[in-house]
Amino acid sequence: MYKKELLMAYCPWSLHDDFSKIYHDTEWCRLHNDDSYLFEMLVLEGASCKVSRDLKKRGCTFAGPVIIYSFLQAAGLIDDHLITCPFHSENRK
Repeated sequence: MYKKELLMAYCPWSLHDDFSKIYHDTEWCRLHNDDSYLFEMLVLEGASCKVSRDLKKRGCTFAGPVIIYSFLQAAGLIDDHLITCPFHSENRK
């Protein structure tokens, strides 16, 4: 599917299927300046937050910091690509 030498450099989670690869290459940890996109991300994270409250009541405690961190990744404010990944901010300069 992909060249072996490229597979070694990519973030491992993105190699499971084509959808993950496309998301990794086009959206994940990309800096976004579009207000409508950021608003959409806030709304989606808010919806996740409501779901997470039901989960918290059932004993899951991951909700708070994970949701905020996920938003920061989605907005591109946090770059969690591996340093060897071609999509890490240092490698895109």
